[in-house]
Amino acid sequence: MPIYPLTYRHWEGARTGWWARLRAFQRTGARAVWSGWFRKAVIVFAPMPIVIWGFFVWASAEYLFAEDEGLFNWILDMIGKDASKLIRTNSEARAAFWTGWLYFGMTFPASFFNMIVIVVVGAGLISADRRHNAHEIYFARQVGWWDYVLGKLSVIGFYLGIVFFLPAALLWLEILLFSPHFSDVWFLIDLGPRLVLCWAAWTIFAGLPMLAISSLSSSTVLSAFLWILVWIGTQLLAGIMQLIRIAVYMAGHPEFRPRHRELRADPTMVPDALMPGWPEGCSFEDNLVALHHGLIGGGAVTRHFGELPVIGLAVRQRMPGVSPWVACAVLGVVALASLAILRWRVRPEGAA
Repeated sequence: MPIYPLTYRHWEGARTGWWARLRAFQRTGARAVWSGWFRKAVIVFAPMPIVIWGFFVWASAEYLFAEDEGLFNWILDMIGKDASKLIRTNSEARAAFWTGWLYFGMTFPASFFNMIVIVVVGAGLISADRRHNAHEIYFARQVGWWDYVLGKLSVIGFYLGIVFFLPAALLWLEILLFSPHFSDVWFLIDLGPRLVLCWAAWTIFAGLPMLAISSLSSSTVLSAFLWILVWIGTQLLAGIMQLIRIAVYMAGHPEFRPRHRELRADPTMVPDALMPGWPEGCSFEDNLVALHHGLIGGGAVTRHFGELPVIGLAVRQRMPGVSPWVACAVLGVVALASLAILRWRVRPEGAA
């Protein structure tokens, strides 16, 4: 009677197309994520901030571009008389105004919910496979290492598309619809491809570290905890570095004792040393926001309108402290390190 060895044997036959393998991973992974009620609740609730922001877009259009005063006259008071006049008369200024609305609506608090969705979706993508010794089964079939990693990453990208890209695309279409002149489309049409790049950036630069963390353990709960630890820990580190930066500045400039009312009246008096700066490069989320800022063009507001009264300080405070290029370099290093970890942990003989 012949005895057949039950050890792992790598697939040596012909493979199907890469798209079929990717679709198989995406289909099974998406179904597994959608099976839990908590994950469903998070995914359904996550797009709400962008949806609510769409209401403010309508409110802005209803008043700023109407002939008579509308219900939301507080919007005019927020941006100032001169800025409102410029928006009504200049297509490029209107495009900058809409770009600012789109950027802030997609970033605060959408980035927070993106992080929640990533941990909810990605924490168990690889840890569950390690727990069930699934790697040996995967790689004994017509699946390569890149097929496996890209397939898992596509699951994160799929759900980010639902909670981030799709609402943002609808918000962009709403902006095009409410633009009073056809010439505005020329300045806003490039926002569509920019949204695709933002979606890809979030998927790659946030999805790969999540997969790397998931591969370090066979416990989904531990993987989620490690992700939250990295997320919040880097934010705390950036905050501590910023406090040290401010303390050093204040020690060297004892004459600077600004009062709150003075800052609100003239935001430009706030020195650059007290504004977000290089410490944000220590924060994982802040680097993503900075890259997002560069891709969308969030600086268009201040380029056209300067430091706006009343909300000028808030707008300036929300500008990233690091350039998009620096953020891309930092996130690129993190992505390469994540690929190295995945290469080390994702292999048949490495299954627990």
